[in-house]
Amino acid sequence: MSKPNLVLSTAVSAALLVFAGAAQAGSITAPAAGSPVSYAVEAITATTDITLPDVEYTMGVARTTAQDFTIIYRLPDGILFNATPAAPTIAGGGAGTVTLKRGGAGTNEVVYDIDVTTALTTSTTITLVAPVLANSNLTAVGNTLAISVDLWETGETARVDNLTALSRTVAIGASAAALVSTSCADATTDANHTTPLGAFVAANGDTALRGNCDGLRVNNTTAGVRAPDNSGDYTLVAGDVVTLTITDPTGFLGLAANGLYYDLNDNNTNDAGEGFTISGNTATRTLAGDNGALNAAHNVNYVPTGTTPMGTARVLAVAGGLAPAVGAAVNLGGNTAWWTWGSNGLVLQSPWFSTFGNGYTNRFILMNTGANAVTYSTTVLTEGGNVATMGTGQTGTIPAAGTVVIDSADIATFSGATRGAVTFTVNAPASAVKGTFQQVNPISGQVTNVPLERVYGGSTF
Repeated sequence: MSKPNLVLSTAVSAALLVFAGAAQAGSITAPAAGSPVSYAVEAITATTDITLPDVEYTMGVARTTAQDFTIIYRLPDGILFNATPAAPTIAGGGAGTVTLKRGGAGTNEVVYDIDVTTALTTSTTITLVAPVLANSNLTAVGNTLAISVDLWETGETARVDNLTALSRTVAIGASAAALVSTSCADATTDANHTTPLGAFVAANGDTALRGNCDGLRVNNTTAGVRAPDNSGDYTLVAGDVVTLTITDPTGFLGLAANGLYYDLNDNNTNDAGEGFTISGNTATRTLAGDNGALNAAHNVNYVPTGTTPMGTARVLAVAGGLAPAVGAAVNLGGNTAWWTWGSNGLVLQSPWFSTFGNGYTNRFILMNTGANAVTYSTTVLTEGGNVATMGTGQTGTIPAAGTVVIDSADIATFSGATRGAVTFTVNAPASAVKGTFQQVNPISGQVTNVPLERVYGGSTF
C-alpha cells in the first residue's frame, strides 16, 4: 500500500501541532514526574552499569498509517548506553514496526523509526524497556539523571506532538544505609549516691551503674533504594563498613573502662565487638554492612565507675558514616542532641576559699529557694603537700526557702596553707540553690564575696 505525500503530511502535522498547543501535546508518563528511581550510591562507581526504569511516552496526537515518525531517546552528554536497547514497545491502541535508525551502544542517544501499521491514538504508549547505561553520575546522594524523548517526522525536519524535546528525571543517587537516632532525655545523675553524681538514678531502664539510650538503629537496606541492575532493593555487604561516632563534651567523664557499648545482643553486657573506642571527646564503633543485628534498634549503654562525679548535665551527639566496598563514602547524618542527661542535684564550686584565722571571718552562705529542704556534701582540693581534714560541715542540710551559714573551718582544715578549692554537690534542682564564700577583714571591715560557680549546666552563678 502506498502512502500519501510525506511533505504534505509533515506540513499539516506541524500546523496542527502549533494550532493545538500544549493541550494535545504528548507526555512522558513513566516514571511519573518527581518520582525517579533511587539507586544505591554504595554500589555505584562512575563506570557501573545502571539499568534504568522503563520510559513510557503517551502520544498527544493520533497518527494514521500515512504518518510514520521517528522517536529519539537522548542521555546527558558523556553518559552512554551500554548496549543498544530493545526496540520500544507500542501499546494502548494502534501498532507499528519499530526499526533502529542509529545510535545505541557506546553513544548517548538511540533513534528508532516507527512505521505505523495500525493508526495510533492519544491512548497509545511507546515504552523504552529497561535501557542499560555504561556509566552514570549516580555516585553521590542527590545526583540525578534525566532522559529526553523527542518525536520527529521521519525526515527529522519537523517535530511531532511537541514543540521541544521532553525531559524526565528517571534516576537519583540515594543511600541504602540509614542511621535512625531517636533522642533520649531520661538519664539522671544521682546526687544521693555514695559518690555524689557518680551514678545514675535507677529509673526509665537505667540502673545506678548503667545508663542507656535506646532506639539507635542502623539500617543496611532502605525500601525503594535499588541495586544498580534495578533487580531489587540494595543491601549492604560485608565490605561496606558503617562507623558510628558519639561525641561527649565532657570527654566521657566518669566512664568505666570498656563502659560504652552498642548492645547488639540486647543483654546489657559488653560482648566482643560491641564496645566503642574512645579518643578524647569522641567514641567510634564500626559495623560490617552484613551484620545480622542491623535493621533493629539497640541500646547504647554507659557504665560509670561509680566513684567519679559525672556532672549534672551533658548532651551527647551521634553521627554515622559509611565506607562502601565499591562506591564513595556516604554521610549517614546524625543527631546533635541525641542523649541529654540531667540530674537530681547541682554542683557549686569555688577555686578558692580560706580558713585563715587572726580574727578573720570565713564562711559559706547557701540559699535554697525551693519548697523542700535539701542536703549537700563537699569535697576539697588542695595544693601539693597540703592535706585537708574534713570537718562536721562536710555534709549538711539547707532548709526550705531559707539559708544556711557554714564556717569554712567546719568544712575542712589544712595542714599547711589555709586555703583550698571546694565543690558542693547539692540534692536540688539547679535553679533552686545559690551560694557564696565570704571573708570579712576584722581590721578594715572589708567584705570579700566569691560567688560559687554553677558548673556543668553552663558556668553561671
